[in-house]
Amino acid sequence: MPMPVSTWVEVDLDRFASNLRAVRELLLRERAKEPGDGAHAAPEPEILLVLKADAYGHGAVEMAQAAEREGVAHFGVATLHEGIQLRQAGSRLPVVVLSPLLPSEIAEAVAHRLDPTVCDLEFAHALSAAAESSGRPLRFHVEVDTGMGRIGVREEEAEAFLTRAIALPGLRLASLYTHFPDADAEDLSSRTARRCASARCSNASPRAASIRRACTRPTARERSTFPKPTSTRCGSA
Repeated sequence: MPMPVSTWVEVDLDRFASNLRAVRELLLRERAKEPGDGAHAAPEPEILLVLKADAYGHGAVEMAQAAEREGVAHFGVATLHEGIQLRQAGSRLPVVVLSPLLPSEIAEAVAHRLDPTVCDLEFAHALSAAAESSGRPLRFHVEVDTGMGRIGVREEEAEAFLTRAIALPGLRLASLYTHFPDADAEDLSSRTARRCASARCSNASPRAASIRRACTRPTARERSTFPKPTSTRCGSA
């Protein structure tokens, strides 16, 4: 029998949709201010909407459905089962699993076409083998640890890791991303930026080398050296 409660949350999905449109308009204005290189048109900015923890208590399925109507390009979740929930609700957009999966979760991730974050070569080999067995390559993402010290490939090991990971036949690199430990620091390293900027791989999905995300806002100095992102991470708002 459900327990009675005296509190509840009402989510205005129309206001949520309006917020998404405002974010997109802001991104377009910022993009318009950037000087072009004259040779290549800047890709349209994309929104990756993070829906972990039931969309921060707002209702993951309902928020996902509203976001799809507004043209959000990707979803982000923390766990395998959060991703499965979106698939079972009918979502066909790319779903990035931001936290590392367990080896025992690989089969379900492949079956539900979830995009894992890969920071370990042993895991990458197992993931590639499972994807090959399914008959379809699987997109994956690589987080580079630029000082957060939580998850991710160490900065000095990132280039070698990427070289080996993208050579695996069952995998297709979808993005490189990082989580800055301190958005206001003046000593954020630009080495990772240079490595990401120079990443080019035949085994990647077509735009992999140009998709970068950062979860905190870089300083003005860092923005001048870090590759311009084409995908912006947003939490539910």
